[in-house]
Amino acid sequence: MGLYLHEGRVLGWELLSGPKIDQIVDGLAQQIYHDYADTGRKLLVLYITNGAVILYAKVRQKLMDLGFPLEMIFDENLAVTTYRRGLKVGEPRILKEVGVRSLAKFDVLIVEDVLDSTATMRAIISYLAYKEPRSLEICVLVRKRWAGGLRAKYTGAEVDKRFWAKRPKSVGF
Repeated sequence: MGLYLHEGRVLGWELLSGPKIDQIVDGLAQQIYHDYADTGRKLLVLYITNGAVILYAKVRQKLMDLGFPLEMIFDENLAVTTYRRGLKVGEPRILKEVGVRSLAKFDVLIVEDVLDSTATMRAIISYLAYKEPRSLEICVLVRKRWAGGLRAKYTGAEVDKRFWAKRPKSVGF
């Protein structure tokens, strides 16, 4: 199982194989572990539904395997859409908010599968900044190089702007 990307009408070549994704997840988890495990601070891992659920689960499991203190990790999800009544309207809208009122006690790590639309990620960052987290970082499996200058501290792979993600419904990534 892998991540399939398409260019124009060319279908079906695999950019990231399952083993490559596992290798990337290992690397991301090790970086996150190194940066947060010994701080003694609470880490809120915020994954964007639905796309990032599997990446989140894999990264979280790896953190546990590495010995990340369980009492330091808190999990939340955020649902965002740019669609209304089935039509893309462009303006991101938050459908499910974070349940924590203030993030002042948390380092927040946003987990997303593909960083492509900076409008959506910038809306998420703006929303979270209002809750005043101690720190705010982004973790992505794939970042499109044209992603409007928006960088993720934890990036698994980068692809050119001519590609876009398409996951077969039966594929875990």
